[in-house]
Amino acid sequence: MLISAAFLFSGFGSCGCQCLPVDASETTYEGGNMVEAYVEETKYRHLKGKVVDSNGIPLSDVLVEVFDNPAWIKEKNLKSRGDQKRIAVCKTASDGVFCFKDIPKGNYELRLSKGKSWNPTQIFIEIDPKGSDAVSDPLEVWLTVGV
Repeated sequence: MLISAAFLFSGFGSCGCQCLPVDASETTYEGGNMVEAYVEETKYRHLKGKVVDSNGIPLSDVLVEVFDNPAWIKEKNLKSRGDQKRIAVCKTASDGVFCFKDIPKGNYELRLSKGKSWNPTQIFIEIDPKGSDAVSDPLEVWLTVGV
């Protein structure tokens, strides 16, 4: 089964996000048997998303995290992950929606995970709220079930 996380970028204030708070001790689910990691070449303005399954049904309880220092993804070397700070986190509610307010310009690791049977996905993403070359188009992310 695949999960699609379609990221829609718009201002947080107008998004009506019902993203759930997360306890500070809760971290990325290690998931199945592999880690999906890739670089998104498009620059985005704001971060709002919706996680759905392969049938388009929204998924709840998906942990969505934003970390600084994402260079390890471009290097394709998990061991060089280094010292990262989680700067934003939430869990999707029954509508599958999440959003983050005021993510400053920069490069980030977007990490999605859902329970032990899912493979976590990490994405190198650039945010530039005022960038003339930044887009508002959706970004699609696939999470897979571990075997």
